[in-house]
Amino acid sequence: MRLFKVQIIFCIILSILMPGILAAQVFQNYIEKAWQKNEALQAKTFDLKAAESSYLEAKAMYGPSVSFTTNYTLAAGGRNIAFPVGDLLNPVYNTLNNLTNSQQFGLLENQEINFFPNNFYDAKINVTQAIYYPDLALNKKLKRYETDLKLLEIKAFKRQLSKEVMISGFQLASANAVEKIYAEAAKLLSEAQRATQSMVNNDIAPIASLRRIEAQMADVEAQQIQANTMVKNALAYFVFLTGEPLDSNELATPTLASQSDTDRCGYT
Repeated sequence: MRLFKVQIIFCIILSILMPGILAAQVFQNYIEKAWQKNEALQAKTFDLKAAESSYLEAKAMYGPSVSFTTNYTLAAGGRNIAFPVGDLLNPVYNTLNNLTNSQQFGLLENQEINFFPNNFYDAKINVTQAIYYPDLALNKKLKRYETDLKLLEIKAFKRQLSKEVMISGFQLASANAVEKIYAEAAKLLSEAQRATQSMVNNDIAPIASLRRIEAQMADVEAQQIQANTMVKNALAYFVFLTGEPLDSNELATPTLASQSDTDRCGYT
């Protein structure tokens, strides 16, 4: 008896959840197309990539930074600087040579130096490593929070967009079903009008019956026009979201599948 109760509860839960699961499977392709087509979602995805790049940049600031620079100077002509080194030092060197009775101190010539160095190479390698910089940790946490926030925004937007696609799809299917119902009702009323007209011609039915059927036909025709407008609006919105129309036959799948699962559970 307990096993039977468990089976009934399981079948009830399955009958409730299965239509939603199958509906999600039916709309999955359309939802993915809506994600690809939506420009607002694309902008949010771009913002997420930018935030991730900023986080990686903030994380990389903990490591050392290396820079390499080179400089080469080639000067020809131009201004020269006269440097009279011989006039300044030669008298001193001569005096020292006389005092030491030697020629240890050679004589120097006056020099002219170009204003810019000629054939000059300058290469530098700079290595910078942050040792104590608390702002780096704060900046890293800030960029991490910004990335998480952008990711949550995208998830929320995707869920909202998925909801809109499914709602518009069900509205389109409902409008199509209503339109078919009114079309069948119009056929039945047309058949009833034909039969009633025949009975009125044979004095079997009163003329009031025919007028009542005609009034009902006019009301159904107005409802058909309204249902057709609903179908067009729902279809236009669905195409706007996904970029292509919905195959209404696919929406019959959840109902049939859930019905077969219910039958297997023992319901009629």
